[in-house]
Amino acid sequence: MLSFRKHADRLRKPYGIRGRLLKEISNISFLHQNFFHNLSDHSFNLTKIESLPFSIIIESNCPKFLNNFFEKFNQNSQVFKNQFLVIHKSDKGTSVPRSIFEKNEILLCLDYSSIALLNACVHDWIIYLPETYINDFTLRVLSHRILNFPQSLFVYADSDRISVDGIRNRTIYRTDWDIYRYFVDTTHFFGDSWCIRRDTALEFSNLSSLSKLPTMFVQNVLNTHDFGSSGRVLGIEHIPMTLFHKYYPEVYSNHVCSELWSLLNKLFPAIQNPKKFIPQSRIYFPSLNLPFTSQRKVDSFPEKTFVNQPVSTRTQPKISILIPTRDRLQLLQQTVFGILHDTDYPSFEIIIIDNGSVIPETLTWLEEIQQSQRLVRVVSYPGNFNFAKLNNFAFSVSTGQAILLLNNDIQVLHANWLSNMTELLQHPQVGAVGARLLYPEGTIQHAGIGIDEDGGAWHLYFGESPEDPDHQHELSITRQVSANTGACLLIRREVWEAVDGIDENFAILCNDVDLCLRIGEAGWKVLWTPNATLVHHESATLGRPSRSKLEQYKLEKDLFAKRWKHYRDPWHRDTTWPFIKPSFTEIWRSNRKLEK
Repeated sequence: MLSFRKHADRLRKPYGIRGRLLKEISNISFLHQNFFHNLSDHSFNLTKIESLPFSIIIESNCPKFLNNFFEKFNQNSQVFKNQFLVIHKSDKGTSVPRSIFEKNEILLCLDYSSIALLNACVHDWIIYLPETYINDFTLRVLSHRILNFPQSLFVYADSDRISVDGIRNRTIYRTDWDIYRYFVDTTHFFGDSWCIRRDTALEFSNLSSLSKLPTMFVQNVLNTHDFGSSGRVLGIEHIPMTLFHKYYPEVYSNHVCSELWSLLNKLFPAIQNPKKFIPQSRIYFPSLNLPFTSQRKVDSFPEKTFVNQPVSTRTQPKISILIPTRDRLQLLQQTVFGILHDTDYPSFEIIIIDNGSVIPETLTWLEEIQQSQRLVRVVSYPGNFNFAKLNNFAFSVSTGQAILLLNNDIQVLHANWLSNMTELLQHPQVGAVGARLLYPEGTIQHAGIGIDEDGGAWHLYFGESPEDPDHQHELSITRQVSANTGACLLIRREVWEAVDGIDENFAILCNDVDLCLRIGEAGWKVLWTPNATLVHHESATLGRPSRSKLEQYKLEKDLFAKRWKHYRDPWHRDTTWPFIKPSFTEIWRSNRKLEK
């Protein structure tokens, strides 16, 4: 049902200059400047971890980069445990100073083929760095992951950019292995830098370029494993830390003028002194059209070809569609008629759970619809609204091989929405599938749910346009998510039974998110797809929250946070909103008046 953080997101819709500024905040480099920020939720002590020996392949034609790279390593006591292979080809007469190689144990590779270069590596693990820096902890973190998961074959991590003057920005937070995301963007999924086992790399005798090695590796493992296997089964490990820093030679401006600080004071009145929170030398707004000077060059997102997974026709299992309702006849009729007349899926039953409707017109229609439509049943479950109990009861009387949780305020837009969701669900490793839900005005209401570090659940891309070019790589593809909303959620029957359905301790809030997280914890994938798009007239039946409801919401939110506080979202991380986190009551008061 409801997700708490979506109401907070309403406070930060991307409207006007304030919204544009909030968008830019996600790119502020100071949030990622301190590497220890990335290690705050990890219990191991990196300073006590001995680094494994690596063969490090560095590809660069820039003498300044190479000088800086090895100058940094000269200060590191671990340097001589590793082997360095530098790929350098003369560029416009530029040559690397011999002093670099005299001070370090380095093999200079001028005309080596890729396979010969791999054969020249002497250690068990190879790191590829195309003009990319690593930090003081990169080798230790890689060593820790490799030693703890000895079945690993290929390791990748998050990355950012570093300028010629040492300013880091543009952090790329990668997801864990997701085959759907990978096939949309095979070139950029792992990034430019990665680590691979030497024996694995040597299997590819026809390798023409080291940059193509990840693609060939994935093709090879998918030939010998199931299409839906997890990354750990495939030997693919993702480290959710910024370990690689791509070198870009632009000079970034450190100047932020007084007009910007004045603007920040106006936009964020709760902050007495923004400079206290944001070091002036580390804040950058590269594309915001504001009256201050910046020398930073704006780069465009890499070009991609967005394709969706083809939907083929397999079996068509019977689906039990569960719709809780209380009056609001017009909305309910729109939902039911959309399923009966505007949906092309042939095998389903509709179970309407009447939670105490009292309006005569509603009661009359419920009686008539189940008499005139053999696919529709109405069951009664009076009492206080409890989304979990209503659907668990309906499940007990259902007969379908799959269960579709559906709100009574959903509007069907295209006929094949349910067919597309069912097709994805038929893979044995997929446990649940969610749909793309839009508000009546066309903005995103649901595109998957993320879990933050505090155990809070929030809608991804809430309020954005489905055509927003900044998010097309996520909004246009089927992908894995941690959770989906219960407003439209398809689950296989055996999966529901394996996790014991919806936890009835969550009457209104986070019950759907908790269900999806337990499905994922049990080993199934949770998918979100844009190939099923519907309109959601959100929470129209519940109406405004009373004070007692607000108290119930808080209890359920706290229970959810306590249960999932150690969960790390492998598919999305919240890196925005560093300034203001409204309290629970403030969020509701900012959107509607409380009932007296």
